This record gives sequence, C-alpha cells and structure tokens, in this order.
Amino acid sequence: MSPMGPAVVALIGAISLQAAAQETTLDPRPLQPFLRKYCSECHASGASKGGLDLDQAPTDLRDAETLRRWVLLHDRIRSGEMPPPKKERAAAAEQEAFLKTLG
Repeated sequence: MSPMGPAVVALIGAISLQAAAQETTLDPRPLQPFLRKYCSECHASGASKGGLDLDQAPTDLRDAETLRRWVLLHDRIRSGEMPPPKKERAAAAEQEAFLKTLG
C-alpha cells in the first residue's frame, strides 16, 4: 500500500459518515459490543478520558460537532491510535467489521 493509502481510507470513511449524516442519526446498537470491549474502560461508565463519554455520545450526525466526534473515533481506531497500545486490541477482521458498520 502506498504511503497515501491509510489517509485515503480514512478520507473515504469520513466521506461515508458525512453522506450518512445528511439523512440519518447514528444507530449505536450494532457498535456497542466493540465499544464495550475495547473502549468503555476509558470512555464510559463514568470514565471520559479525552473528553469522550460513549454513554453520553450524541448520535444526530446532522450536528457538525457530533459528526466530527464520530469521524475522529473512526479515524483513531483505523490508524491504530485507539485503543492505546497497552490495552487489548481487536483482531484485524473485528476492527474492520466495526469500522465498516460505523462508516
């Protein structure tokens, strides 16, 4: 993959989220198993590291800030920044399935 590959993939994911935002709200239910397993320790149940509390995350993607936050979550997982290296990480197939659902 060329050095531009990950950036292009992230851009495509962001465009997909933006296209979805024109019509809908995010249904977080299909995302919950992944978010619970890999994200909730730091971002739910009273923990909101980095200002992200998934229990309180809005889902109206027509709101620019809400869309920005979900795109950021998508991009950080895609890039491998999240979960952090010391935390349990999803297998590649599980991560791709999550990102496809989110995208």
